[in-house]
Amino acid sequence: MLQRALLLAVLIASSLAQASAQSATDWLDKIAGQYRGQLRDGDGVKPVLTTLYRRSVVAQLSGEYLFGDERVPGKLQACSPVGPLALRCVWVDKFGKGILELTFDDTLTAFEGRWSHERAPQLWFPWNGRVTPNM
Repeated sequence: MLQRALLLAVLIASSLAQASAQSATDWLDKIAGQYRGQLRDGDGVKPVLTTLYRRSVVAQLSGEYLFGDERVPGKLQACSPVGPLALRCVWVDKFGKGILELTFDDTLTAFEGRWSHERAPQLWFPWNGRVTPNM
């Protein structure tokens, strides 16, 4: 009888842990889409279109972006959750690469973020976005 109770307790604990881990990353499915916003760089504030993709069940996303009036393209790689509603990516474009950190609002329709370049990782610039309807 004691063995059954212990087995049941282990199964329940395992199920709860799995459900908790699943719900901790459920929000990743909801942030895939396009976000219009702005980023700041050494030349000032520029428009940016950020697109996030969820391609598998792994807790990771990827994406791309276009910024500035010239619509400079870039890629977002290895985007992983780093906290509640927080995502960390590697950005790559013709100017180099670095880190992008995004924190989403409770409705998952907007984010406030910051980015840095690998050559100056201590220097951060703002990057934000708000969801846009599919075009």
